[in-house]
Amino acid sequence: MWETTILDAAVHPDGDWVATSGSDGLIHFWTLPDLQELGNPIETAVEPVNENTYMPDNVSPLAISPDGTLLAHVQRDGEVVLRDLETLEVQTVLERPSIPEEEDSFMNFINNSVNRFAFTKNSSAIAVLYTAGPALYGCADWTIEGEPHNLEVLLDGPAKAEVGEEVLFVATHIGTDNVHGHQFFINDVAVSSMSMTRDFTWVPEKPGTFEVTVLLDDGFNTGETSLTLNVE
Repeated sequence: MWETTILDAAVHPDGDWVATSGSDGLIHFWTLPDLQELGNPIETAVEPVNENTYMPDNVSPLAISPDGTLLAHVQRDGEVVLRDLETLEVQTVLERPSIPEEEDSFMNFINNSVNRFAFTKNSSAIAVLYTAGPALYGCADWTIEGEPHNLEVLLDGPAKAEVGEEVLFVATHIGTDNVHGHQFFINDVAVSSMSMTRDFTWVPEKPGTFEVTVLLDDGFNTGETSLTLNVE
């Protein structure tokens, strides 16, 4: 008999119940703390990730908004949706970004799978982490007011390194609660994709002076900072 593996879980803000997604392609609802099933499960997608690496896996992400009104997940037809938790009806379909095809690019051989969701604290927007990077969407009644502003960010890392030595850089944002992505550059050449990961490791292959830059983007505002690395 096949056993179902739980792939993700999200607790409702009131703490009374939890939603789980499983390898059976279903979202179940359970009371807390006694784990008695609530109502009927709903269908959800199980998407492949890392198909072309030595660590293939499956994911079925879900998330509940902080105000307890929305459930985010991926339907079996691949649509990324927000459901009204009171009725379980689909309220919004989020457009999944396509991966532009580039000659001899590894990105041509991957699926732009949904890896996870993250709502903003006020439930007005949601960030979706795809294989190709994050995307930010507005939820119901979400509006952007005013002009974009600069996101303040610090970049920590060494000032000196040796050829063949692994160096670590860590970005720290200042004064923003919005979900945002990070992308790193060496001498203005992108060396990472936009992602929620705020650290980056690099192994210099030749001596010289290199400018290391991190770019922040929350879908409306951006910011960047740089430091200089001398490699001997």
